[in-house]
Amino acid sequence: MTGYDLVGANTERLCAYKAKFNSDLRQYYVVESSGLEMQLAKSTYQKLAGSLGKS
Repeated sequence: MTGYDLVGANTERLCAYKAKFNSDLRQYYVVESSGLEMQLAKSTYQKLAGSLGKS
């Protein structure tokens, strides 16, 4: 395995635990579009993704 995601490096109660893994801290960014059309697309995607997981 080349990597894993523990998310929450800014969470004080988790920092000591995560330090045990001797990992490198990497930045990541999330970009989202706004507007009515994009919110409709996101909502539709989330509903579809949720219905696929219920099989």
